[in-house]
Amino acid sequence: DWYPLHFDPQFARRAGHPDIFMNTGFLQAALVRVITDWMGDEGFLKKLYFEMRRQQRPGDVMTCKGRVVDKYVRDGLPLVECEVWAENEREGVTTPGRAWVVLPMREGA
Repeated sequence: DWYPLHFDPQFARRAGHPDIFMNTGFLQAALVRVITDWMGDEGFLKKLYFEMRRQQRPGDVMTCKGRVVDKYVRDGLPLVECEVWAENEREGVTTPGRAWVVLPMREGA
């Protein structure tokens, strides 16, 4: 995303922001990384939904986290539904979302 809000501090300030902030692709990649690291090579990220509610700015310590909220089979696929989010020390949760991961079923499940 080459919009100046993401790389030009003067442009961002003229637009009413205190500084530049991370773009959609950066936040999406960070959330996907957490999910794919957790699910491993056998998993498949079927769907990711997230909202950019607050900003991640230079100097923020961003942490991405997640937790399993449900497990079920739909249309023959064993799905794990996860709550995922990015947060920082300044704003708390900035980017809440949901992920649906296909994982192999355990024997006898």
